[in-house]
Amino acid sequence: MRHSPADVRPEVLDRLGAGTCEVFRWLGVDVERSTATLRYELDGLGEFAEQFTFDGLDLAGEHDTPAVRGALDLLHLTAGISYLKAALPPRLDLGPISADDELADLLLALLVDGLGEFAHVNGLDLRGWFELPDTTEVQPIEASVDLDDRPLVPVGGGKDSIVTLEALRSLEPTLFAINPRGPIVRTFDAAGLPTIAVSRKLDEQLFALNDAGAFNGHVPVTSIVSAAAVVTAVATGHGSVAMANERSADQANLELDGMHVNHQWSKGSAFESMFARSVRNRVHPDLVYASFLRPASELAIAERFAALGSYDAVFNSCNRAFHLRGETREWCGECPKCQFVYMAMAPFAGRDRLVRIFGRDLLDDEVATEDFAALAGLTEHKPFECIGEIEESHAALACLATRDEWRESTVVKALADRLRPTCTELDGLLTPPDASSLPLAWRRPFEEAFGAAR
Repeated sequence: MRHSPADVRPEVLDRLGAGTCEVFRWLGVDVERSTATLRYELDGLGEFAEQFTFDGLDLAGEHDTPAVRGALDLLHLTAGISYLKAALPPRLDLGPISADDELADLLLALLVDGLGEFAHVNGLDLRGWFELPDTTEVQPIEASVDLDDRPLVPVGGGKDSIVTLEALRSLEPTLFAINPRGPIVRTFDAAGLPTIAVSRKLDEQLFALNDAGAFNGHVPVTSIVSAAAVVTAVATGHGSVAMANERSADQANLELDGMHVNHQWSKGSAFESMFARSVRNRVHPDLVYASFLRPASELAIAERFAALGSYDAVFNSCNRAFHLRGETREWCGECPKCQFVYMAMAPFAGRDRLVRIFGRDLLDDEVATEDFAALAGLTEHKPFECIGEIEESHAALACLATRDEWRESTVVKALADRLRPTCTELDGLLTPPDASSLPLAWRRPFEEAFGAAR
């Protein structure tokens, strides 16, 4: 059963000693050299400051342009959700950020759809809760900086961004990351391409609120990464931000009370199109924000990654490997992301190769059987993780059940009778995708990458 925040907030606010906490305010952005400080206020809980430091960029001098300031507004907007969620005040004051209908729609979508998993886990229904500020007409921005054809590619250290950067290598991409470490640094080194690093430091008061019993949970973090990448792109003259989000990001984890709850909402096409419009209107009319992998299935991407071969000891797609407070580790082998990546690569990579990558055979673990069943849609709902479509997982497992190398694996053998015994679905998912929806400059690299994988 889900509740209105009005029913459960008093208990949370009492724990935090916050009184009513009716308003969340975006106070402004202070810029000093390469550092942008984003300021917020939770009514009754105090002010917060989050810092982004853009390596090598002078945001207060050489790179202080209307385009960069517009991009910082989008970063200010998206990063604020991490603080707003702590107490869920119903009234929103955007302060210096001018809000037209388009931006208001983006903000509402971030708060309802982007916080969909957060709301579900906390037993909340956020629809109709927030009071958006009055909107005004905002004139579309004119080009204030020159952009070239180079793409800026955000890198997370996983297979998707590696496939993207390798496919776009002929366009001389620059790699980008926030707080790079572990597999991201290894990817930077292995790729041998120009890189730009941004450091992000959240206000420690947020962690204190969480420890004290504030609302907490998943936020649309890709929206924050996207905004920081846009700041970087327009400051350095890159003509596009090439995300590595595939079509499976559009598949919801579950439907509840008429609402689709999607862990990957800010990686999906709905967010992408809304955010891209705001980028064109508020940052630069010619800056492209899109996902290079949008037409592709996760299995097609896994096949392409397996064909590369040179990043086996570099990449890591385990989301438990990264934490906001800086801890790192390698493949845990137990989370849905590890399990999905292992299973998605299995049709295209031998067992010995996968064991070298992951440290053990994840399909030879009886305890994990129901975890893989959940990935394949054989249980209640798709796990809350950045994983492929249910149909892809089902097709991969069904195909493995027909192959001598895998058919006797503990998990595959246990699930074989519950799977559709065919490989034709896998073949369909590997059909070269239609690239016509991509920016023109990306279409040939996409077709070459995914045609070469077959």
